[in-house]
Amino acid sequence: MPTFRLLARVAAPLSTFALVTASIGVSAAGTGGTTCEVVKEAEVERAVGHDVTAADPPQGVGGTCSFTVDGSPADAVNVWVLDGDDAKTALEVGKQIGGKDAVDVPKLGDDAIYLGDPLNTAYVLKDGTLVYLQYYVFSGDDSPKQIKRAVVAMTKKAIRRAQS
Repeated sequence: MPTFRLLARVAAPLSTFALVTASIGVSAAGTGGTTCEVVKEAEVERAVGHDVTAADPPQGVGGTCSFTVDGSPADAVNVWVLDGDDAKTALEVGKQIGGKDAVDVPKLGDDAIYLGDPLNTAYVLKDGTLVYLQYYVFSGDDSPKQIKRAVVAMTKKAIRRAQS
């Protein structure tokens, strides 16, 4: 798919999500900085099969941590953590963005969905805490199955740690 079409497919849902998360209250959780408490750098590397470097947290409410793939800075893993009503709202937004393409992921919990290409994002709401984790892959040759497996593995660790 040409780069412009790929960017257009990503831009509209992300713009919608950015507008909604901007309206969510500022009481949301997030660790900030470049040290990630919910998923470790070595775990990200294991999951994605590439060396990564910790980066500034993603923008938006609940932006917790980010990692870029070494040699491919457009390829990144971003993590957000939200609590309470903010978490519920963000999950609903994720479901709206995904529409009929949102797939339940019972392995992660009762309120867990996955949105495939181009977003490659898991949303998990558990006990009032939401983790959503995105793995943007612009330059890799990973299959959709490999990407989903990586996202689910990282999200599983992140939701467990976000609740502790």
